[in-house]
Amino acid sequence: MKKWKIPLLGLGMILACGVCMLGVFVVTGEAQKTLSGLLIGVGAGVFGACFANLVTALVQAKNPQYAKRVEIEKTDERNQRINTLAKAKAYDAMVTLFGLLMISFVLMGESMRAVLFMVGAYLLVTAIHIFYVSRFSKML
Repeated sequence: MKKWKIPLLGLGMILACGVCMLGVFVVTGEAQKTLSGLLIGVGAGVFGACFANLVTALVQAKNPQYAKRVEIEKTDERNQRINTLAKAKAYDAMVTLFGLLMISFVLMGESMRAVLFMVGAYLLVTAIHIFYVSRFSKML
């Protein structure tokens, strides 16, 4: 493990707390409610990610056998194949659920702008899928 990882994660946690505090105490008022919520959400998310990585780094630093086992599991071909198959199943579910969500937004009478953003994102994901299917079929 790199020596700079633990202090960097600690610094990330401190900065994330600062972003949360900025959202709570500095950005106030009814007009800036969205910005305040965004700052609090991003700060809390970054804090949680840094905290989880910090705990993992500390456990791996104290237990080298565990760190080695985690590294082997990460690079193991079987585990990588399982992860790839799980991502494929999740993608299939996402396409179906995303389509149903778009239809439900239309039926609920949501704004056309929101529905078009969702349609654009759906088409982008589908285009990326088609691109990689084409690319991988040429490679293999």
